[in-house]
Amino acid sequence: MELEDEISPLEACSAAGNPIIELRGVSFAVPAPDGGWRSILDNVSFTIGAGSITCLMGTSGSGKTTLLRLIAGLIQPDDGQVLVCNNEISRMKDRDLTAVRREMGFVFQYSALFDSMNVGQNIGFGLERRRRPRREIEPVVRELLQEVGLPGIENKRPSELSGGQKKRVAMARALATNPRIVLYDEPDSGLDPIMTRTIDDLIRKVRDTKNTTNVVVTHNVNSVWRIADRVLMLDNARIVADGTPAELEKSAVPVVRQFFEDEVRARLQHAAAV
Repeated sequence: MELEDEISPLEACSAAGNPIIELRGVSFAVPAPDGGWRSILDNVSFTIGAGSITCLMGTSGSGKTTLLRLIAGLIQPDDGQVLVCNNEISRMKDRDLTAVRREMGFVFQYSALFDSMNVGQNIGFGLERRRRPRREIEPVVRELLQEVGLPGIENKRPSELSGGQKKRVAMARALATNPRIVLYDEPDSGLDPIMTRTIDDLIRKVRDTKNTTNVVVTHNVNSVWRIADRVLMLDNARIVADGTPAELEKSAVPVVRQFFEDEVRARLQHAAAV
């Protein structure tokens, strides 16, 4: 059940393939222990088309989560521009930025469910903030729980859920407001291979049924093969590879080769042990 709302500020960019997210020469740094600055992103540029699944890969600390926060307008770049539907969000007034953020869903690495709320209240939180009446929220919650394969658990507490269940509830919460863009920060973190595949299947299902634009931070090469239309690989604050999974598998860039070769090695070791 989708709720009717005001005209989306992203409506003009939502047709499949249209540029909806763009970074132009973005740099971002944080204070370093020695009193200087450590570059997290250095002159990063790319464009993401509507309706796609883009995976961000890279070593720990390479700037993947920082990119998600920049896209969401949670932090501002030191240099460069972040545009969502051709609007530079770093220059937006608070009211306009809030309207754009309402078109985004964010799935946090560790789910970030509210322990004081039950599952239904967690999923309906964004709609409550928009002052939706309960008679509208409850059917949305039921439908989303059905979509993520967890029907009838509205009254459970997060403490009663497994890690995979928490991830799926977090996805349902992110989707409750019917966002045009969904940002996933390591949605498979801490999950076993079976549940990881379940989450991957849900990400594809969400894209296919709701025409969302999806940006996924992941270290899992298997997941990349299953879901990604495109992969951006970050290393030393820059994008060092950009292409399909098949294109990156053939890359000569050392960090890219290491990611994909390590995955092949792991598959062979697993096959030998079976």
